[in-house]
Amino acid sequence: MKWKLEESGTLEAILFQNYPDPVHLLDGQGHFLRVNPAWERILGRPGAELLGQALSSLVVVEDLEKVSDHLTRVWRGEIFPIQVTLRSPNDSPLQVEVIHFPLSPQTSKKILFGIVKDVTERRRMEELLAFQTNLLNQARSALVAADRQGRILFWNRFAEELYQWKAEEVKGRDLVEVMAPRSVMTLRQSAHWEGEVETTRKDGSPLFVHLSHSVIRDRAGRVSGTICVATDITERKEMEEEKERLQAQLRQAQKLESIGTITSGVAHNFNNVMAAILGNSQLIQVHSSDPAIQGYAKMIDRQVLRGSTLVNHLMRFSRAQQAEPTVVNLVDSITEVYHLISRSFDRKIEIETDLPSSLQVRGDPTGLVQVFMNICTNARDAMPEGGRLRIEASQEGERAKVVISDTGHGMSREVLERIFDPFFTTKPPGKGTGLGLSTAYGIVEGCGGEIRVDSEPGRGTTFTIFLPLAQGAGSPTFGPGEEIIRGKGERILIVDDEPDLLETLVEVVRNLGYEVEGASDGEEAIERFKAWRPDVIIIDRNMPKMDGISCARRLLEVDPQTRFIIAFGYAESAAPEIDEAIRRAVRDYITKPFRTAELSQALARALKA
Repeated sequence: MKWKLEESGTLEAILFQNYPDPVHLLDGQGHFLRVNPAWERILGRPGAELLGQALSSLVVVEDLEKVSDHLTRVWRGEIFPIQVTLRSPNDSPLQVEVIHFPLSPQTSKKILFGIVKDVTERRRMEELLAFQTNLLNQARSALVAADRQGRILFWNRFAEELYQWKAEEVKGRDLVEVMAPRSVMTLRQSAHWEGEVETTRKDGSPLFVHLSHSVIRDRAGRVSGTICVATDITERKEMEEEKERLQAQLRQAQKLESIGTITSGVAHNFNNVMAAILGNSQLIQVHSSDPAIQGYAKMIDRQVLRGSTLVNHLMRFSRAQQAEPTVVNLVDSITEVYHLISRSFDRKIEIETDLPSSLQVRGDPTGLVQVFMNICTNARDAMPEGGRLRIEASQEGERAKVVISDTGHGMSREVLERIFDPFFTTKPPGKGTGLGLSTAYGIVEGCGGEIRVDSEPGRGTTFTIFLPLAQGAGSPTFGPGEEIIRGKGERILIVDDEPDLLETLVEVVRNLGYEVEGASDGEEAIERFKAWRPDVIIIDRNMPKMDGISCARRLLEVDPQTRFIIAFGYAESAAPEIDEAIRRAVRDYITKPFRTAELSQALARALKA
């Protein structure tokens, strides 16, 4: 059989010659038998030069094995295209797609018909698209494109990382509902919108992004799609929230510091007033033998001391002062709290106690009252509709154990993990500082104790506090006894800037058998001291112009052997920070308001020292 298509005069021959893409015939060894004119167009040389050459002679070395495998499989009946690179005269790569068909399967003459498609431009566009896609995938912002209906077409790699949705999961879904469901209406009504959006990831976790949303228009100005760029600002938002939280804590701390400063001034002035009242009450008891008047005066004494105790509690609360641990009857502290809350809590809250007669621990008496009060207050707030609050105390080994439980709404695990964090609160603004339980924790730890909490939502809360027993520490310390120690005419100088209190103290000390003079400020005290040389000076710690310590320092310059009793306007946990010379000269400290017995004993100790 002759394979001269031009002699066949058939339609096939005409098509062969005029086919727009290169076509050819190959023999059984893969050599060209016939080529059409289109080959000359793509190679830039006459097609006749190809006749007798192997197809493989046109292919780059890297594709030779691919061509050989292709021809072998075609002869076995497999029809499939391959893409190879041809060598061209100008050395520019020519990307083509080749497919072959056997023409004579029933004869011994092996002829292949081949079609070649120039795909150089297509490959270039594919490579460009791949490059652009890779470029978009390298961006550290979520880049998303959608069609005019808002269906997602492109979802880059960072969008997968940021939103946790794979591209195949979101393609075809509504762009806005995936990226910013809470801003659907805003975005859909805007040709361009940019701003911060709060949304969620696939797992439901919160996500903050800066979102830029724009429509894409074709050359005619019609909307053809949408593009969104989302940048993760979650960390920045968290830092901003943390900054706001810290600033709020700072403001709260500054507020508490201001309250502490104001409270100390109020406490000083209040206790000065209480000291004058108490002093006059005790003078009444000295000068009157009427039982009724004696009773009234003692009632005044009790109320003054109670008021002073409340002021000292207020000072401790506002300044979070930590006293040195002493022996404390824990039952007395709990009983004090019980009396306070039973009068102030809503009647719908039933309060129960189960206490031993005595339980001695080492701790800060005022601080422990604060601990129990803070926990009970939280329990009250957890039972707005009423409930039961129970306080129990017992000994457990070498420790005292206090259990405070309520039937309130309870706490979640997340809240429990932060319950002792400073400034953490679940209460609405203005209802809590977030310092109550953190302060309680610090006080208990400072006493060498331990505090635990157990709670579940809807099942109430139980606080368990362990404190070291005061074994071997001696008996509990109580205030001075009622014994009044009288003087023997020794000279006492009293320095205080409160006129009424100064007058009262002068009279009280004179009634104790001393010679007494008073001074209303430091300068007057120095003048009287030089002229009179008293045996002991009772001096107020806090005075305007010259405070008590500064005055004492000046007086020691006159006489280094001077003895002092320092009077405070409110209870302090320790002696003030003073130099060693003044510390040696101070024989005692006394807190206003004080009873005559306390003052007489302090004077006796100072004179004896």
